[in-house]
Amino acid sequence: MLIVAIIIKGDVSARCLSASYVSNTEYCYSFSVNASNSSVSGYSYFDFPLRVNLPLDSWSFSEKIDKANSGGGIYRKAWDINAYQGSNANQFDIVAQNLNSSGANPVYVIQPFIQNATTTTTNYNLGNKSAKRDQGLYFYRPVDTATIMDCHNGDSPCVTNPIDYSINFRIEANIKPLNSASDYVTTSGINIPTNEAQTLICDTAVTNPCYSDLISKYNETSNTGYRLRIKRQESLGILYTYLVCQLDSDIQETAFTSFEGKNSTQNVMYKTYLDLSGNTQLDCGYTSQGTSSLSNNSTLTSAGAGHLLGATTNNTNLEICKNCYKTMLYDVKFSNKTTNTQNARYMMNANQTNETSSTVPYTSQIEESTGNYVDGVGTGINLVWSISTTNSANDMSVTTTDVIQQSASQMPIQYSSDVAWVPNFYGSGNPVALANPDRAQNSFLYWLYGKPASWDIPDNFYYTMLFLSIGSIFAMMMFMLTREVFIATIILGMPLLFGITQGLVPLWFGFVWLLSVMGVISGKSYFRGI
Repeated sequence: MLIVAIIIKGDVSARCLSASYVSNTEYCYSFSVNASNSSVSGYSYFDFPLRVNLPLDSWSFSEKIDKANSGGGIYRKAWDINAYQGSNANQFDIVAQNLNSSGANPVYVIQPFIQNATTTTTNYNLGNKSAKRDQGLYFYRPVDTATIMDCHNGDSPCVTNPIDYSINFRIEANIKPLNSASDYVTTSGINIPTNEAQTLICDTAVTNPCYSDLISKYNETSNTGYRLRIKRQESLGILYTYLVCQLDSDIQETAFTSFEGKNSTQNVMYKTYLDLSGNTQLDCGYTSQGTSSLSNNSTLTSAGAGHLLGATTNNTNLEICKNCYKTMLYDVKFSNKTTNTQNARYMMNANQTNETSSTVPYTSQIEESTGNYVDGVGTGINLVWSISTTNSANDMSVTTTDVIQQSASQMPIQYSSDVAWVPNFYGSGNPVALANPDRAQNSFLYWLYGKPASWDIPDNFYYTMLFLSIGSIFAMMMFMLTREVFIATIILGMPLLFGITQGLVPLWFGFVWLLSVMGVISGKSYFRGI
């Protein structure tokens, strides 16, 4: 009765206690960040990396954040931060750091819009045990850099360099170009800097064509090594975009069918790769959000090149997102196809990102995730990220509000390139609410059972009733065939378990089903003993 009373009353504390069992729909706490823009230029800022000090350490100890990974230390991940401006549908990225340090933690909030001569507010939700946020690094201007040292160049040089590839390898980079200014080109009173609403990745007004090197281990002097690049070319007022894969002097280009910073609902992520099979075939491809899992790809073969393909090894340090403009970089992978292993991977996890310089340029180091890319004494080689943007230099002051308990909000929108039965939340996105925060359109077989858009009922209720009904039908059929309650109970839970894996059915339904199975087993054992 007490439980029923609490549910009827709608007690906020009770809701927060059960936040992990409501299928990624609720956050327990919220706060706001206020940015005052006093720029004399008269321009507004777009996709600006506002630097904010947030007490992530104390929030973790008070269980306002990291509710899925409480306990401190390496278990902190800052997954459950949902940042948005205006409505929750207009979400944006943040870069959290120093999760293992006490005090205020430096956090970059990539604020979509900061209006001139006024104070602009963004909102943040915290405290969802099921939320999982992908994190990347941000490159606001080309002066922001990221490098990975060639292990031969360290104080303790490596014996062999596992990412100094020549043949049979694959490199990948996930990027998201930001272009929030495109939302304000027709808004009166909003002053947008020249080319701000058009420039993506690199600026053709500086050089045409312009290049952004997503991953480059290439020596310009000797023309040796490999690199994965974005090429932007303007002709007669039209911008063309290509993915460029280069091995020594061999170049393969793949044209983007479209290249946009923001579609009608969200910023678009691109998963890019360079893939060399043996020394005979170079594939240069990408997958973009909203397309099928099949890549847009073009191929260069050794026959077409007139010689065997390959990269000449060198000791050049790797440059990451060189000359990138307003770009989020997420996952960087280096794989040896001969041994079928990842030699290095930088996932940009918050608990692997630590600021090493708190003065301009701000410098952070991101740990390598596989443990395979090390120097001669076994120390992992970090990615070093440097960002030069400051609040004060751009005439902005920042204040934050206190964290307060709140009512329900929605799960952050994430991108997944494919549909999986059991989702891999971190790095590859969350299959729930991808294109629209109210509909899980990228869930497995969604077209078959998805809630009609015109039905104004809670998602949890619809999907729970749907899968429970399906399970009940099959359970009754199985019981009529076998006369076994145990088997029928197992069958009853199968559709529910499917719904849980897709994030459509509350997790606690799985525990109820498990308890039911255990009850049937116990009952059978009990009555057999009588």
